[in-house]
Amino acid sequence: MTAGTAQKISNGVLSGAAGVASFLFSLGALLYLTQFDEKILAAIMAGAFCLLVSYIAAERPNSESARALAALSDRLMAVEDGDLVSPAPPSVQRTMPKLAAAVDSLFAEVRASIENAHALGMYDPVTSLPNRLHFRSEADKLISEKAENAQSAMLFVDLDRFKLVNDSLGHARGDQLLIMVANRLRVVVNAEHTGTI
Repeated sequence: MTAGTAQKISNGVLSGAAGVASFLFSLGALLYLTQFDEKILAAIMAGAFCLLVSYIAAERPNSESARALAALSDRLMAVEDGDLVSPAPPSVQRTMPKLAAAVDSLFAEVRASIENAHALGMYDPVTSLPNRLHFRSEADKLISEKAENAQSAMLFVDLDRFKLVNDSLGHARGDQLLIMVANRLRVVVNAEHTGTI
């Protein structure tokens, strides 16, 4: 049985119980009261009781949903502060599980899209090598972490006459050449890190 079906059954039972209680109260009041003035007073009291019970039966599911939606609203506003990780609030998960799953799925997709955009911004799409933006970010990080008297070096690689390759053979061939050079550099750098040169 799904949570939505259980909620509907619960609301139906509560409403039915409220109706039966109202009927029994009204019947008892009319049976035990004999004078006309007392019957009018009893009818007004029974009507007020019926209204109160009906209001409580109708308000119970609405107030729970309203609290869940308020909690969801607070969760969505947390995105403004950069919170894309927290799950949907427990009250939403309990009362509206499909909505909670949709919100969690949406945030997962947003996080993946942001990570993908970040990766696209930091790596060259042709060679998959880190680009200039990535270089600056990493260089700043390494310089800030460097000990005061430590030495460092930077290697700059340039392909001579690369423009000639692009102009004479086309950009597709130039991209292939860049990929080949990138793969060779990747092998050399990986071998240097693992000590297998």
